Amino acid sequence: MKKIISIILIVALVAAFTVTASAKGTVFSDVDESAWYYKDVTALASAGIIGGYSDGTFRPNGTVTNGEALKLILLASGYTAQSKTDSHWASGYRDLAVMHGIMTSADIELDAPITRLDVANLAANALGLRTATIKSPFIDTDDNAATVLFENGIITGSETSAGIVFNGADSLKRSEISAIIYRIINTNFDAHTGSEQPDAVAAANDSMTHILVSCSGYLNIRSGPSTDTDIVGRIYAGRTAELVSDASGWYKVNYGSVSGYVSADYCTPVDYAVEEPDYSGLRLDIVEYAKKFAGVSYVYGGASPSGFDCSGFVMYVMKNFGYDLGHSARAQYSSGTPISKSELKPGDLVFFSNSSTTWIGHVGIYIGDGLFIHASSGSAYCVTISELSSSWYTSHYIDACRIIND
Repeated sequence: MKKIISIILIVALVAAFTVTASAKGTVFSDVDESAWYYKDVTALASAGIIGGYSDGTFRPNGTVTNGEALKLILLASGYTAQSKTDSHWASGYRDLAVMHGIMTSADIELDAPITRLDVANLAANALGLRTATIKSPFIDTDDNAATVLFENGIITGSETSAGIVFNGADSLKRSEISAIIYRIINTNFDAHTGSEQPDAVAAANDSMTHILVSCSGYLNIRSGPSTDTDIVGRIYAGRTAELVSDASGWYKVNYGSVSGYVSADYCTPVDYAVEEPDYSGLRLDIVEYAKKFAGVSYVYGGASPSGFDCSGFVMYVMKNFGYDLGHSARAQYSSGTPISKSELKPGDLVFFSNSSTTWIGHVGIYIGDGLFIHASSGSAYCVTISELSSSWYTSHYIDACRIIND
Protein backbone atom coordinates (compact mmCIF):
# COMPACT_ATOMS: atom_id res chain seq x y z
CA MET A 1 0.00 0.00 0.00
CA LYS A 2 2.90 2.38 0.70
CA LYS A 3 4.10 1.93 -2.88
CA ILE A 4 0.63 2.56 -4.30
CA ILE A 5 0.14 5.68 -2.21
CA SER A 6 3.59 7.01 -3.15
CA ILE A 7 2.69 6.78 -6.83
CA ILE A 8 -0.72 8.37 -6.30
CA LEU A 9 1.00 11.26 -4.53
CA ILE A 10 2.67 12.08 -7.83
CA VAL A 11 -0.70 12.84 -9.36
CA ALA A 12 -1.58 16.52 -9.15
CA LEU A 13 -5.13 16.08 -7.96
CA VAL A 14 -7.00 18.25 -5.50
CA ALA A 15 -9.97 16.91 -3.53
CA ALA A 16 -13.03 17.38 -5.69
CA PHE A 17 -15.81 16.56 -3.25
CA THR A 18 -17.14 19.90 -2.12
CA VAL A 19 -17.01 19.13 1.58
CA THR A 20 -14.55 19.76 4.37
CA ALA A 21 -11.64 17.38 3.86
CA SER A 22 -10.54 15.21 6.74
CA ALA A 23 -6.88 15.03 7.71
CA LYS A 24 -4.72 13.00 5.35
CA GLY A 25 -4.37 9.40 6.42
CA THR A 26 -7.50 9.48 8.55
CA VAL A 27 -9.50 6.27 8.62
CA PHE A 28 -13.11 7.28 8.16
CA SER A 29 -15.43 6.05 10.87
CA ASP A 30 -17.92 4.67 8.33
CA VAL A 31 -15.38 2.98 6.01
CA ASP A 32 -14.72 -0.46 7.46
CA GLU A 33 -11.61 -2.43 6.48
CA SER A 34 -13.87 -5.20 5.20
CA ALA A 35 -15.62 -2.88 2.71
CA TRP A 36 -14.87 -3.59 -0.96
CA TYR A 37 -13.94 0.08 -1.48
CA TYR A 38 -11.72 0.42 1.63
CA LYS A 39 -8.42 0.37 -0.28
CA ASP A 40 -9.61 2.84 -2.91
CA VAL A 41 -11.05 5.34 -0.44
CA THR A 42 -8.19 5.26 2.06
CA ALA A 43 -5.46 5.45 -0.59
CA LEU A 44 -7.05 8.44 -2.32
CA ALA A 45 -7.82 10.17 0.98
CA SER A 46 -4.24 9.67 2.17
CA ALA A 47 -3.04 11.28 -1.05
CA GLY A 48 -5.40 14.24 -0.57
CA ILE A 49 -7.34 13.39 -3.73
CA ILE A 50 -10.69 12.97 -1.99
CA GLY A 51 -11.97 14.16 1.34
CA GLY A 52 -14.47 13.28 4.02
CA TYR A 53 -16.75 15.26 6.28
CA SER A 54 -15.85 17.26 9.38
CA ASP A 55 -17.50 14.62 11.60
CA GLY A 56 -14.94 12.03 10.45
CA THR A 57 -17.26 10.21 8.05
CA PHE A 58 -16.91 9.59 4.34
CA ARG A 59 -20.54 8.68 3.59
CA PRO A 60 -19.69 6.10 0.91
CA ASN A 61 -23.32 5.75 -0.18
CA GLY A 62 -23.72 9.47 -0.80
CA THR A 63 -24.28 10.61 -4.37
CA VAL A 64 -21.73 12.32 -6.62
CA THR A 65 -22.63 15.39 -8.66
CA ASN A 66 -21.86 15.98 -12.32
CA GLY A 67 -19.37 18.68 -11.34
CA GLU A 68 -17.55 16.48 -8.84
CA ALA A 69 -17.30 13.60 -11.31
CA LEU A 70 -16.10 15.91 -14.07
CA LYS A 71 -13.27 17.31 -11.98
CA LEU A 72 -12.06 13.98 -10.60
CA ILE A 73 -12.14 12.14 -13.93
CA LEU A 74 -10.52 14.93 -15.95
CA LEU A 75 -7.69 15.33 -13.46
CA ALA A 76 -7.14 11.58 -13.16
CA SER A 77 -7.05 11.38 -16.98
CA GLY A 78 -4.18 13.85 -17.20
CA TYR A 79 -5.91 17.17 -17.77
CA THR A 80 -4.85 20.19 -15.72
CA ALA A 81 -6.80 21.97 -12.98
CA GLN A 82 -9.33 24.52 -14.25
CA SER A 83 -10.49 27.86 -12.89
CA LYS A 84 -14.20 28.57 -13.02
CA THR A 85 -15.51 30.32 -16.13
CA ASP A 86 -18.79 31.46 -14.57
CA SER A 87 -20.31 31.45 -11.10
CA HIS A 88 -20.11 27.67 -10.61
CA TRP A 89 -16.89 26.21 -9.20
CA ALA A 90 -16.90 23.34 -11.77
CA SER A 91 -17.69 25.46 -14.85
CA GLY A 92 -14.07 25.35 -16.05
CA TYR A 93 -14.12 21.55 -16.08
CA ARG A 94 -17.42 21.55 -17.95
CA ASP A 95 -16.05 23.90 -20.61
CA LEU A 96 -12.83 21.89 -20.90
CA ALA A 97 -14.83 18.69 -21.43
CA VAL A 98 -16.91 20.32 -24.17
CA MET A 99 -13.83 21.76 -25.87
CA HIS A 100 -12.18 18.32 -26.06
CA GLY A 101 -15.34 16.51 -27.14
CA ILE A 102 -15.65 14.64 -23.85
CA MET A 103 -19.10 16.16 -23.51
CA THR A 104 -21.17 17.19 -26.53
CA SER A 105 -23.02 20.01 -24.80
CA ALA A 106 -22.43 22.47 -21.97
CA ASP A 107 -26.08 22.13 -21.02
CA ILE A 108 -25.60 20.14 -17.83
CA GLU A 109 -26.77 20.67 -14.27
CA LEU A 110 -23.46 20.56 -12.43
CA ASP A 111 -25.00 20.08 -8.99
CA ALA A 112 -27.30 17.22 -10.04
CA PRO A 113 -26.32 13.62 -9.18
CA ILE A 114 -24.55 11.83 -12.02
CA THR A 115 -25.72 8.38 -13.11
CA ARG A 116 -23.51 5.35 -13.53
CA LEU A 117 -24.05 5.35 -17.29
CA ASP A 118 -23.22 9.05 -17.60
CA VAL A 119 -20.00 8.63 -15.66
CA ALA A 120 -19.06 5.63 -17.84
CA ASN A 121 -19.41 7.73 -20.97
CA LEU A 122 -17.54 10.61 -19.38
CA ALA A 123 -14.63 8.40 -18.29
CA ALA A 124 -14.43 6.52 -21.60
CA ASN A 125 -14.36 9.78 -23.56
CA ALA A 126 -11.80 11.40 -21.26
CA LEU A 127 -9.49 8.39 -21.60
CA GLY A 128 -10.04 8.01 -25.33
CA LEU A 129 -11.38 4.46 -24.95
CA ARG A 130 -13.54 4.50 -28.04
CA THR A 131 -14.37 0.94 -29.06
CA ALA A 132 -14.74 -2.21 -26.97
CA THR A 133 -13.24 -5.41 -28.41
CA ILE A 134 -15.39 -7.72 -26.29
CA LYS A 135 -19.11 -8.33 -26.02
CA SER A 136 -20.89 -6.60 -23.17
CA PRO A 137 -20.54 -8.62 -19.96
CA PHE A 138 -23.68 -6.97 -18.57
CA ILE A 139 -27.14 -8.46 -18.85
CA ASP A 140 -28.85 -5.06 -18.56
CA THR A 141 -26.90 -2.96 -21.11
CA ASP A 142 -24.78 -3.28 -24.21
CA ASP A 143 -23.52 0.31 -23.92
CA ASN A 144 -20.06 0.63 -25.48
CA ALA A 145 -18.68 2.93 -22.76
CA ALA A 146 -19.65 0.53 -19.98
CA THR A 147 -18.20 -2.39 -21.93
CA VAL A 148 -14.90 -0.72 -22.78
CA LEU A 149 -14.41 0.40 -19.17
CA PHE A 150 -15.08 -3.16 -18.00
CA GLU A 151 -12.59 -4.42 -20.59
CA ASN A 152 -9.94 -2.08 -19.21
CA GLY A 153 -10.64 -2.89 -15.57
CA ILE A 154 -12.15 0.50 -14.66
CA ILE A 155 -15.64 -0.78 -13.74
CA THR A 156 -16.85 -4.23 -12.74
CA GLY A 157 -20.63 -4.18 -12.29
CA SER A 158 -22.47 -6.24 -9.70
CA GLU A 159 -22.76 -10.02 -9.62
CA THR A 160 -26.29 -11.46 -9.44
CA SER A 161 -27.63 -14.97 -9.83
CA ALA A 162 -28.69 -14.03 -13.36
CA GLY A 163 -25.36 -12.45 -14.36
CA ILE A 164 -23.45 -9.16 -14.10
CA VAL A 165 -25.61 -6.02 -13.98
CA PHE A 166 -24.49 -2.44 -14.53
CA ASN A 167 -27.52 -0.50 -13.22
CA GLY A 168 -26.71 2.43 -15.47
CA ALA A 169 -29.67 4.58 -14.39
CA ASP A 170 -28.64 4.52 -10.71
CA SER A 171 -26.91 7.52 -9.18
CA LEU A 172 -23.18 7.06 -8.72
CA LYS A 173 -22.00 6.66 -5.12
CA ARG A 174 -18.97 8.23 -3.48
CA SER A 175 -17.47 4.77 -2.92
CA GLU A 176 -17.90 3.96 -6.62
CA ILE A 177 -16.25 7.14 -7.92
CA SER A 178 -13.33 6.44 -5.56
CA ALA A 179 -12.85 3.00 -7.11
CA ILE A 180 -13.07 4.43 -10.64
CA ILE A 181 -10.49 7.14 -9.96
CA TYR A 182 -8.14 4.72 -8.23
CA ARG A 183 -8.31 2.32 -11.18
CA ILE A 184 -7.80 5.08 -13.76
CA ILE A 185 -4.63 6.17 -12.00
CA ASN A 186 -3.33 2.61 -11.77
CA THR A 187 -4.23 1.29 -15.23
CA ASN A 188 -1.76 0.86 -18.09
CA PHE A 189 -2.94 3.13 -20.90
CA ASP A 190 -2.10 6.59 -22.10
CA ALA A 191 -4.63 9.15 -20.87
CA HIS A 192 -6.26 11.32 -23.59
CA THR A 193 -5.84 8.63 -26.29
CA GLY A 194 -6.44 5.30 -24.58
CA SER A 195 -3.57 3.75 -26.53
CA GLU A 196 -0.39 2.34 -25.08
CA GLN A 197 2.64 4.57 -25.25
CA PRO A 198 5.22 3.67 -27.96
CA ASP A 199 7.75 1.19 -26.65
CA ALA A 200 11.38 2.12 -27.19
CA VAL A 201 12.19 -1.55 -27.65
CA ALA A 202 10.87 -1.16 -31.17
CA ALA A 203 13.75 1.14 -32.08
CA ALA A 204 15.91 0.08 -34.98
CA ASN A 205 19.10 -0.31 -32.96
CA ASP A 206 20.33 -3.87 -32.51
CA SER A 207 20.91 -3.34 -28.78
CA MET A 208 19.87 -0.54 -26.46
CA THR A 209 19.79 0.12 -22.76
CA HIS A 210 16.37 0.91 -21.32
CA ILE A 211 14.66 1.60 -18.06
CA LEU A 212 11.73 -0.60 -17.10
CA VAL A 213 9.06 1.13 -15.03
CA SER A 214 8.38 -1.09 -12.02
CA CYS A 215 5.94 1.05 -10.06
CA SER A 216 2.18 0.68 -9.84
CA GLY A 217 0.39 3.10 -12.17
CA TYR A 218 2.75 5.44 -14.01
CA LEU A 219 5.97 7.42 -13.65
CA ASN A 220 6.21 11.11 -14.50
CA ILE A 221 8.81 12.34 -16.99
CA ARG A 222 10.12 15.73 -15.87
CA SER A 223 11.97 18.48 -17.69
CA GLY A 224 14.85 18.27 -15.20
CA PRO A 225 16.23 15.93 -12.51
CA SER A 226 13.99 17.27 -9.74
CA THR A 227 10.38 17.05 -8.60
CA ASP A 228 10.32 20.85 -8.77
CA THR A 229 10.51 20.77 -12.58
CA ASP A 230 7.63 20.50 -15.07
CA ILE A 231 5.97 17.19 -15.98
CA VAL A 232 6.43 16.62 -19.72
CA GLY A 233 5.13 13.07 -20.08
CA ARG A 234 4.32 9.73 -18.45
CA ILE A 235 5.59 6.16 -18.68
CA TYR A 236 3.08 3.55 -17.56
CA ALA A 237 3.83 0.49 -15.44
CA GLY A 238 5.58 -2.28 -17.35
CA ARG A 239 6.65 0.01 -20.21
CA THR A 240 10.23 0.86 -21.18
CA ALA A 241 12.08 3.96 -22.33
CA GLU A 242 15.50 4.47 -23.84
CA LEU A 243 18.09 5.26 -21.16
CA VAL A 244 20.32 8.19 -22.16
CA SER A 245 22.28 8.85 -18.97
CA ASP A 246 22.31 8.42 -15.18
CA ALA A 247 22.11 11.63 -13.15
CA SER A 248 22.40 10.95 -9.39
CA GLY A 249 19.07 9.29 -8.62
CA TRP A 250 17.47 10.36 -11.90
CA TYR A 251 17.62 8.81 -15.35
CA LYS A 252 17.54 10.88 -18.51
CA VAL A 253 15.34 9.03 -21.01
CA ASN A 254 13.83 9.22 -24.47
CA TYR A 255 10.24 7.97 -24.65
CA GLY A 256 8.63 8.31 -28.04
CA SER A 257 8.95 12.00 -28.90
CA VAL A 258 9.48 13.01 -25.25
CA SER A 259 12.87 13.52 -23.58
CA GLY A 260 13.26 14.16 -19.88
CA TYR A 261 14.12 12.74 -16.47
CA VAL A 262 12.54 10.03 -14.31
CA SER A 263 13.20 9.09 -10.71
CA ALA A 264 15.47 6.03 -10.41
CA ASP A 265 13.41 4.86 -7.41
CA TYR A 266 10.65 3.49 -9.63
CA CYS A 267 12.46 1.91 -12.57
CA THR A 268 15.22 -0.55 -13.40
CA PRO A 269 17.85 -0.40 -16.17
CA VAL A 270 17.61 -3.39 -18.53
CA ASP A 271 19.34 -4.39 -21.77
CA TYR A 272 17.24 -5.58 -24.67
CA ALA A 273 18.42 -7.25 -27.83
CA VAL A 274 15.89 -6.19 -30.41
CA GLU A 275 15.01 -9.15 -32.64
CA GLU A 276 12.15 -10.15 -34.83
CA PRO A 277 9.74 -12.25 -32.72
CA ASP A 278 10.10 -15.97 -33.34
CA TYR A 279 6.72 -16.94 -31.97
CA SER A 280 3.29 -17.44 -33.44
CA GLY A 281 0.41 -15.00 -33.62
CA LEU A 282 -1.29 -16.76 -30.72
CA ARG A 283 1.71 -16.24 -28.44
CA LEU A 284 1.89 -12.59 -29.43
CA ASP A 285 -1.84 -12.17 -28.81
CA ILE A 286 -1.56 -13.72 -25.33
CA VAL A 287 1.30 -11.43 -24.38
CA GLU A 288 -0.43 -8.29 -25.63
CA TYR A 289 -3.68 -9.25 -23.91
CA ALA A 290 -1.87 -9.90 -20.62
CA LYS A 291 -0.17 -6.50 -20.80
CA LYS A 292 -3.58 -4.79 -20.93
CA PHE A 293 -3.98 -5.56 -17.23
CA ALA A 294 -0.67 -4.10 -16.05
CA GLY A 295 -1.37 -2.00 -12.96
CA VAL A 296 -4.53 -3.88 -11.90
CA SER A 297 -4.40 -4.34 -8.14
CA TYR A 298 -3.39 -7.58 -6.46
CA VAL A 299 -6.34 -9.13 -4.65
CA TYR A 300 -6.00 -12.45 -2.86
CA GLY A 301 -8.30 -14.94 -4.59
CA GLY A 302 -9.03 -12.43 -7.37
CA ALA A 303 -9.61 -13.62 -10.92
CA SER A 304 -11.10 -10.62 -12.74
CA PRO A 305 -9.99 -7.13 -13.92
CA SER A 306 -11.20 -5.74 -10.60
CA GLY A 307 -8.29 -7.56 -8.93
CA PHE A 308 -6.07 -10.62 -9.52
CA ASP A 309 -3.91 -12.98 -7.53
CA CYS A 310 -1.09 -14.69 -9.42
CA SER A 311 -2.92 -17.82 -10.57
CA GLY A 312 -6.19 -15.93 -11.03
CA PHE A 313 -4.42 -13.61 -13.48
CA VAL A 314 -2.93 -16.49 -15.48
CA MET A 315 -6.26 -18.32 -15.45
CA TYR A 316 -8.15 -15.24 -16.69
CA VAL A 317 -5.69 -14.48 -19.49
CA MET A 318 -5.41 -18.04 -20.75
CA LYS A 319 -9.16 -18.62 -20.59
CA ASN A 320 -9.60 -15.79 -23.09
CA PHE A 321 -7.75 -18.00 -25.58
CA GLY A 322 -9.60 -21.22 -24.80
CA TYR A 323 -7.31 -22.70 -22.13
CA ASP A 324 -9.11 -23.71 -18.92
CA LEU A 325 -6.62 -23.78 -16.05
CA GLY A 326 -7.21 -24.27 -12.34
CA HIS A 327 -7.03 -21.42 -9.85
CA SER A 328 -3.74 -22.42 -8.24
CA ALA A 329 -0.13 -22.23 -9.37
CA ARG A 330 0.45 -25.92 -8.71
CA ALA A 331 -2.64 -26.96 -10.69
CA GLN A 332 -1.52 -24.81 -13.60
CA TYR A 333 1.93 -26.38 -13.56
CA SER A 334 0.33 -29.83 -13.73
CA SER A 335 -1.72 -28.72 -16.75
CA GLY A 336 1.33 -28.13 -18.95
CA THR A 337 4.48 -29.79 -20.21
CA PRO A 338 7.62 -28.98 -18.17
CA ILE A 339 10.31 -27.13 -20.14
CA SER A 340 13.74 -25.74 -19.30
CA LYS A 341 14.37 -22.03 -18.85
CA SER A 342 16.37 -22.01 -22.10
CA GLU A 343 13.30 -23.25 -23.99
CA LEU A 344 10.99 -20.45 -22.83
CA LYS A 345 8.83 -18.73 -25.43
CA PRO A 346 6.35 -15.90 -24.86
CA GLY A 347 3.12 -17.36 -23.51
CA ASP A 348 4.83 -20.11 -21.50
CA LEU A 349 4.29 -20.16 -17.72
CA VAL A 350 7.04 -19.67 -15.13
CA PHE A 351 6.80 -20.85 -11.52
CA PHE A 352 8.42 -19.81 -8.27
CA SER A 353 8.37 -20.68 -4.60
CA ASN A 354 7.03 -17.97 -2.32
CA SER A 355 9.39 -18.76 0.56
CA SER A 356 12.57 -20.70 1.25
CA THR A 357 10.68 -23.97 0.62
CA THR A 358 10.72 -25.79 -2.71
CA TRP A 359 7.01 -26.05 -3.54
CA ILE A 360 5.30 -23.94 -6.17
CA GLY A 361 3.62 -20.84 -4.78
CA HIS A 362 3.72 -18.24 -7.56
CA VAL A 363 3.15 -18.16 -11.34
CA GLY A 364 3.55 -15.69 -14.19
CA ILE A 365 3.47 -15.55 -17.98
CA TYR A 366 6.75 -15.26 -19.86
CA ILE A 367 6.64 -12.38 -22.38
CA GLY A 368 10.11 -12.59 -23.92
CA ASP A 369 13.42 -10.75 -23.45
CA GLY A 370 13.88 -12.33 -20.03
CA LEU A 371 10.70 -10.71 -18.70
CA PHE A 372 7.46 -12.10 -17.32
CA ILE A 373 4.15 -10.54 -16.33
CA HIS A 374 2.42 -11.54 -13.11
CA ALA A 375 0.12 -10.39 -10.31
CA SER A 376 2.66 -9.51 -7.64
CA SER A 377 1.87 -9.49 -3.94
CA GLY A 378 5.25 -7.85 -3.31
CA SER A 379 6.02 -4.14 -3.26
CA ALA A 380 4.21 -3.47 -6.55
CA TYR A 381 1.00 -5.14 -5.27
CA CYS A 382 -0.43 -5.24 -8.78
CA VAL A 383 -0.03 -6.86 -12.18
CA THR A 384 3.48 -5.90 -13.20
CA ILE A 385 6.42 -6.95 -15.37
CA SER A 386 9.57 -8.34 -13.74
CA GLU A 387 12.93 -9.71 -14.83
CA LEU A 388 13.66 -13.42 -14.47
CA SER A 389 17.29 -12.49 -13.83
CA SER A 390 16.56 -10.38 -10.74
CA SER A 391 17.99 -11.84 -7.55
CA TRP A 392 14.69 -12.71 -5.88
CA TYR A 393 13.18 -14.46 -8.88
CA THR A 394 16.43 -16.24 -9.67
CA SER A 395 16.68 -17.66 -6.16
CA HIS A 396 12.98 -18.67 -6.06
CA TYR A 397 12.66 -19.97 -9.62
CA ILE A 398 11.38 -23.56 -9.73
CA ASP A 399 10.40 -24.48 -13.28
CA ALA A 400 8.44 -23.56 -16.40
CA CYS A 401 5.75 -25.29 -18.40
CA ARG A 402 4.18 -25.01 -21.84
CA ILE A 403 0.43 -24.82 -22.22
CA ILE A 404 0.43 -23.87 -25.92
CA ASN A 405 1.16 -26.69 -28.34
CA ASP A 406 2.89 -25.03 -31.30
